[in-house]
Amino acid sequence: MLFIHVDLPNSLESYYQEAGRAGRDGETAYAVLLFNPNEDKAKIKKRIVDTYPPKEFVEMVYHKTMDFLQIGAGSGLGHRFMLHMDQLCHVMKLPVLQTYSALHILTQAGYIDFEEEYETQPRVQVKVPRHHLGEYNLSREQIELLDILMRSYSGIYTELQYVREADNKDTHQLLVSLAQRGIITYIPRSVGCSLSMTKEREVDLYLSPAIFEERQMRFISKINAMLEYAEQNQFCREQVLLAYFGERDAIPCGHCDVCIAQ
Repeated sequence: MLFIHVDLPNSLESYYQEAGRAGRDGETAYAVLLFNPNEDKAKIKKRIVDTYPPKEFVEMVYHKTMDFLQIGAGSGLGHRFMLHMDQLCHVMKLPVLQTYSALHILTQAGYIDFEEEYETQPRVQVKVPRHHLGEYNLSREQIELLDILMRSYSGIYTELQYVREADNKDTHQLLVSLAQRGIITYIPRSVGCSLSMTKEREVDLYLSPAIFEERQMRFISKINAMLEYAEQNQFCREQVLLAYFGERDAIPCGHCDVCIAQ
């Protein structure tokens, strides 16, 4: 098997884990790392800024996100919001990658709880009283569906209810048609991001060294170790890897590019 790394991983831990997949079947395998010194060094160093943007930017993302979600100062605690990142970044004119990173940093700092790929279940609320439905000239299928919903979900007139029936494709189309006529409010199943407020919105933020600078320095250290591994051509690759993980008395492997060249 041949396993090719087209992009330089962020760390030797990631590289070691990914390269190890090539030999899981017990057969002879080759792990190849494609490395362009100029381009890859610029790319991987840009990841530092993308992953740990300046503190001022993180604070700006916090306040712009609060404004986008219409959360006032001193409020929001305990509330959960669906967050469409494309809309947030477009409306608030924010760069996507750095905004994701900023929200994760704010989560680590305890201000919010940001989750990617959060799935919401379909929800329905009936807006028209039962005795007025006859005025809408509904189809038999629409009437039967409304009857099922009204019998199954007692609070469906007062607030949105999670409905399992919407998982059926035909039922979904019926719900869409009812929503278009204003008979129901229908929020289909969707996958996006969610943001929970673990604190009330604050005016000033504090990102401690343990949350920001120390994590940033560990990330930079791992990237530098990855770059040194890719650039060096004097020592056996396996020895370098094992030394990184603390095993400093390994013998040359005899089959990496450095060993073969020697």
